[in-house]
Amino acid sequence: MTAYLFDLDGTLADSLPIILQSSHLALAELGRSVSDAQIVSLIGVALVEAGELLLGPGQGERYRECYQKHFTTLDTGSLCAFVGWEDLLKRLEALGGKLACVTSKRRTAAEATLAQIGLEPYFPVVVCAENTERHKPHPEPALIALQLLKAQGEKAVFIGDSVFDIGCAKNARLISCGVTWGAGEEQQLLAAGADFIAHTMAELNNILVNLY
Repeated sequence: MTAYLFDLDGTLADSLPIILQSSHLALAELGRSVSDAQIVSLIGVALVEAGELLLGPGQGERYRECYQKHFTTLDTGSLCAFVGWEDLLKRLEALGGKLACVTSKRRTAAEATLAQIGLEPYFPVVVCAENTERHKPHPEPALIALQLLKAQGEKAVFIGDSVFDIGCAKNARLISCGVTWGAGEEQQLLAAGADFIAHTMAELNNILVNLY
């Protein structure tokens, strides 16, 4: 039985625009300005850690609180899943696959996002920032997901859009599949060690269905 671990933002959820807006607003409120590229390079990192990197030591929690305030204000129901996910998740379930969402978001925000994009029923296991002491690219989030799914790493694949997702998979010794519709570009994902790259949902469907 195969375990499929999925990142949330940029992989399942088309959330890059709202992440960029929220980040810029939070940083401006805290007296800092950075480029889109700097923000995108940290997508997949827990917000507190991202805040420490962007603003300096001790500023992570302030950044998280400010970011979350703006994200909630901007999110007026427009957040959605990338087209094709529901059909693919149904197919993986029908094949006997075990599904988990592995995100650096806190649980309240992660569950709200999954519910809003209509994919919550497919993920009995959601590993969030509170579940781990160490976050992506450390293997702990993936290993906890496998433990909760009662699955073995020998038949598991991690699907994500960032180098942190690929790093988490590689460090946990899982197969990794990068998708290029989120934060990461193909060459970045390959350099991080991705075993497969999917540019479209059709390509991802073919990779996952024929993996084992």
